[in-house]
Amino acid sequence: VEAMQNYGLCNTLSIYLKGLEQQNEESSIELQEIRYQAAWRNMQWDQISSVKDEVEQRGYHESLYDALQCLRDRDFSTFYGRLKCARIKEVEELLKGSLESVYSLLPTLCRLQTIGELEYVGQLFSRSETNSQLHNLHLKWQKQSQLLQDSDFAFQEPIMALRTVILKLLLEKENENAQRECIKNILTEHLVELSRLARMANNSQLPERAIYEVKQYSLTRHGVSEWKLEEAQVFWAKKEESLALNIL
Repeated sequence: VEAMQNYGLCNTLSIYLKGLEQQNEESSIELQEIRYQAAWRNMQWDQISSVKDEVEQRGYHESLYDALQCLRDRDFSTFYGRLKCARIKEVEELLKGSLESVYSLLPTLCRLQTIGELEYVGQLFSRSETNSQLHNLHLKWQKQSQLLQDSDFAFQEPIMALRTVILKLLLEKENENAQRECIKNILTEHLVELSRLARMANNSQLPERAIYEVKQYSLTRHGVSEWKLEEAQVFWAKKEESLALNIL
């Protein structure tokens, strides 16, 4: 399951998890969390619903899934409520940790960062965003990424995955061509950076998926040469030199 998630095989993972669910009527908490993680990463809304009445009983990925769905539906009251509960649980986990092993605290710190980033973009969904606000968001993300540049890719990837979903949700809600073009440009730069990070971590699947997504937006102006160069480097890293040279 972790291997499919790490390599970005979201559709395959969703099918696999549905099979596990049919075999096990009473799913474990861990399996439920994996299902919710796959759902929000793959933007599969309304396909699974929470079975817990108490918000406090929800796991991290279930809370994240609920929050993203609320953001998409413009239910901001529930959105902020889910994030508040998720943050409290992660802070409690952080307090249980040992300062003698900072590395063991990184997963919790990264989850807290994703909660903070998601909370920050709530304001962009509550009103029509401007190009300036979008660029400021991208700049903020870049600065935060610099703080994690020496961390393992395993800690960076979940944050990058959430940013991808956020940008796609922004693109879904925007009707103005100027703003849509701006979001596409930012999304392209983001996916190129995701590809680069994954490639440097010797992950061969995520870079291909990221470049494939870039091509779906058919951007012909800003950043084309950059993502083309990254595509060539992806093929070169896979020892497919002829394909890389053809791109260049």
